[in-house]
Amino acid sequence: MKVLVTGGSGFLGSHIIEQLREQGHEARSMARSPQPELEALGVETIAGDICSEQDAARAVEGCDAVIHTAAMVGAWGKEDQFWRVNVEGTRVMLDAARAAGIQRFIFTSSPSVVFDGTPLIDAGPETPYPASFPTPYASTKAESERIALAADDQDGMRVTALRPQLMWGPGDPHLLPMLMKKAEAGKLRVVGDGKARVDITYIDNAARAHLDALDALGKPAGAEHPGGKAYFISNGEPVELWSWISELMKQMGAPAPGGAVPRQVAWLAGWATEIFWSLLGKRDDPPLTRYIALKMSTDQYYDLEPARRELGYEPSISMEEGLKRLLEARAAS
Repeated sequence: MKVLVTGGSGFLGSHIIEQLREQGHEARSMARSPQPELEALGVETIAGDICSEQDAARAVEGCDAVIHTAAMVGAWGKEDQFWRVNVEGTRVMLDAARAAGIQRFIFTSSPSVVFDGTPLIDAGPETPYPASFPTPYASTKAESERIALAADDQDGMRVTALRPQLMWGPGDPHLLPMLMKKAEAGKLRVVGDGKARVDITYIDNAARAHLDALDALGKPAGAEHPGGKAYFISNGEPVELWSWISELMKQMGAPAPGGAVPRQVAWLAGWATEIFWSLLGKRDDPPLTRYIALKMSTDQYYDLEPARRELGYEPSISMEEGLKRLLEARAAS
């Protein structure tokens, strides 16, 4: 197949493109910024805005499927900015794909769409969207997921959503750099009691899930067809988050977290920091937000059985192997 990957130059998108090519598919990447690394590999690239109907129509032309990973990600920010990219951008891409006669559309969602700060333990697809969200990122991803799933089976296009949890691995531009920066500055602190159990996902497993979904969407219609459904994706090995972070910092030669901050204190500090950032008119993420305080101190692990049964997903790279690959890549860089 010829597959369009929006956000193809990003952390997840680039790994999806690599695996598509390994399986013999033709990949096209759409992103706003130049994509020299993909171009050097011979990948077709398109510069465009997912919120532009013209750009979207040009990007999907001649494709058989779309994997929509592009999104505005962040723990803080103005809701209208998140809304434009995450909601309107998804709507535009869905409309363009449907108009082009595309049959398969995979939307990259997030477990944040069901997170409101309360524990999620073996959470499955029946977990409802919460009444309120701790961040515009989560609320707009939830709305864009609703829109995507509602588009399933319209004009023959089948749609599914994947919710990979805390992706990590070599080249991670978000989680690992943030932890390393804080650790090296002596500012990394355990949030809460340090006992929160959390699912995380090695990047190659997250990418593989998208290819599994691509195949599964081509199955005959039936009770176990993934069309119109959302699936949690992880390594299936919940970790005690702060113990894992401490060991990771040790392996990477950075200081371990120094001390702990009670969950409620961290939440209040995040709230105060957000106000301060707003008053200063800053655009970058604050060093601490209410959302981060909740995410780093709350149980969050999920039921992989639906993804295993209906997508054929099986995490092939264990946490142990993932750490080994990360350290090898770091040593080689």
